[in-house]
Amino acid sequence: ITKVKPGTPLIAEISDENGINIQGTTLPSSILLDFDDAGQQLNVTSQFRYDGSDTSGTLVVPLPDDLSPGQHKATLVAFDNLQNRSSESLQFDVVAGTSEQLVNVIAFPNPFRDRTYFFFEVTNPADVTVRVYTASGREVWRTSQFVSEPQQVSIRWEGVDSANATLANGTYLYRIEARARRQEGASQPGRRGPVLDAVGKVVIMRD
Repeated sequence: ITKVKPGTPLIAEISDENGINIQGTTLPSSILLDFDDAGQQLNVTSQFRYDGSDTSGTLVVPLPDDLSPGQHKATLVAFDNLQNRSSESLQFDVVAGTSEQLVNVIAFPNPFRDRTYFFFEVTNPADVTVRVYTASGREVWRTSQFVSEPQQVSIRWEGVDSANATLANGTYLYRIEARARRQEGASQPGRRGPVLDAVGKVVIMRD
């Protein structure tokens, strides 16, 4: 289960061959979000953006700040232009905003054709390294950077190896490592914190 903090953006890709109903004037013309099956559906239609067509787009909604630590469920409901209903749920763990955390880790889009982004958040300045491996464990790509302040970060990967050669379709493993710097500043590294890491899978699916 993904560990997140309150305020983390919930990202959903929505598509339908009949188009997505985003009038927002009635329930069957809205995109609705419910937490923990509480029956208090939030109308989040205004946060939806088409991706250049009238049949697909992306919704970005920050998680409420008042979500208590622990396990939660988000359920998204949308309707097409024929008023057909569809829903999808996601379970996640809310963690308190303490120091030295690597949270909200996700690869998006996933699967991808041309590029994906590794999204994550560090709660301290940190030296961050992202590595990509084949399913057998061979490293094929890596990048490193210093994140100078607590923030959400995205790192782009175009499905290539370290020599910039295009990789074959398939499932790859990624590992994100962050070593916190307890004294901010690139010129003054200060005392180092523990190495935090997160792993996941990403799929290349080209035509």
